[in-house]
Amino acid sequence: MSIIKNIFQNFRKPKNSFMGRCIVKMMNRGHNRISLWCIDNFVKLSGGETVLDIGCGGGQNVANFIKRTHGLVCGMDYSPTCVDIASRKNKAAISQGRASIVEANVSNIPFDDNRFDIVTAFETIYFWNDIVENFKEVLRVLKPEGRFYICNEAYSEEGNEKWVRNIDLRIYSPIEIQRMLEQAGFINVTYDISPESISQRICVQAKKQPDDETNRQMSINKYTPIHRVLTAYPQLIHRLVKRDSRYVSLINPVSTCTLGHCTTIESIAFTVGDDVETLLTYLKGEMEREDIQFKY
Repeated sequence: MSIIKNIFQNFRKPKNSFMGRCIVKMMNRGHNRISLWCIDNFVKLSGGETVLDIGCGGGQNVANFIKRTHGLVCGMDYSPTCVDIASRKNKAAISQGRASIVEANVSNIPFDDNRFDIVTAFETIYFWNDIVENFKEVLRVLKPEGRFYICNEAYSEEGNEKWVRNIDLRIYSPIEIQRMLEQAGFINVTYDISPESISQRICVQAKKQPDDETNRQMSINKYTPIHRVLTAYPQLIHRLVKRDSRYVSLINPVSTCTLGHCTTIESIAFTVGDDVETLLTYLKGEMEREDIQFKY
């Protein structure tokens, strides 16, 4: 391994060396802008949530969350160096019982089921080895209706070749992340992209299902994947085409399968040139008329 690549590996898993510790502290400062963009615009804590930050690095986001909630804030990282630096940074909160920093891997999160209101992952899923299974582990520790936030500074390898080459990371597009979260069992998966033209900053949000799913009335919005509606109500495809022939492509099983698992109601309306609110009103009316029940 070259000297340059050896240094860059500290961004993946910081070592207990002068360079490793410097990089951790540098990431605390360098990532804070994107972290606050996600925390203050999307997470928006109300003040009582319990929070787990996976891949907490030097603990800056643990400190950010402590300022915004009275609930317990836990940080987790697989680098012993990061755990040490994060623990030192949040020493006062840890001594008061308001925070905890643990060394662990996302493949085996050391917390009970249904433990946290919020789980976050800032600039870290690039390094997760079995990402769908890792997402399932996140789902396990979330409370019913708990929320998971992923915040990255890159969603395309283009322009990030140096990092891909030297750190061996995997960069995912927002659609790829959305699809894998749904595969893991999350619902209401949405994403936001920073309006800054020079940035690849994204925040992906997902939710755990409510606890009681028995005969729960289907609730949809423009972000609901179309395949969930069509699976619950197969006859709707033909009724939709009869109402508006622009939806004829949904009759094709291949098209339905291809679009269904990654396309929202908003996306399919845009694709065919329909108004999303008009489509939503129609779908909700049909479901109410048929008293459609399904497990969401």
